[in-house]
Amino acid sequence: ATVGGTARATVRSSQKGIATITVTSATGSGLATQDIEFVEPPAFVTLSLGALSIAADGLGQTTVTVNVQDKNGYPIADGFFVNFSTTAGKLGAKTATTTGGIASTTITSDTYLRDGSVSPSRPLVRITASTGGISSWTEMAFSPGPPVSIQVDASPSSIEANGYSTSTITAFVYDEGNHKVKDGLNVTFSIATSMGLTFPSGTQISNP
Repeated sequence: ATVGGTARATVRSSQKGIATITVTSATGSGLATQDIEFVEPPAFVTLSLGALSIAADGLGQTTVTVNVQDKNGYPIADGFFVNFSTTAGKLGAKTATTTGGIASTTITSDTYLRDGSVSPSRPLVRITASTGGISSWTEMAFSPGPPVSIQVDASPSSIEANGYSTSTITAFVYDEGNHKVKDGLNVTFSIATSMGLTFPSGTQISNP
């Protein structure tokens, strides 16, 4: 019965398809129809990343893509809402809708290293996507970026000029976020004055 000129009914179905709802008044006057599409609910969610590691400089960014399928493995209908969450960094959008079974957003790093290290503890970033009561997650790293600055130390800074005493020259190489850069980056040491000084070749960075 109407209340304030409005009547409501609810419908449900366990079968996929389009149903046409017809509404008439008790007197037979007035007629309206409305189509309702019943679609398969989500059954599988697969999450993927454009890159498994981005620079921890607050600028590093990659895409987060989720593929949603029904129980038969077909792309879910357009318009399903997918919710995204992350343990670190910033999402471009926390909610997106499916098109062809696909929904996506972006994640931008913060300035903290999150590379899975145990000591010190730097857990990986976990990203989760959920829709229709099911979810999927994956992990990525916020890693050191390219080198932008170098600090140099000599120990000792004064040695005898006897041809065999040595001083250890240490280069500390940092990225934009002032993190030590990743291991394996070649560093070149050169001598500005001709005093019979030598350096070993093939010097590489090692960050304990």
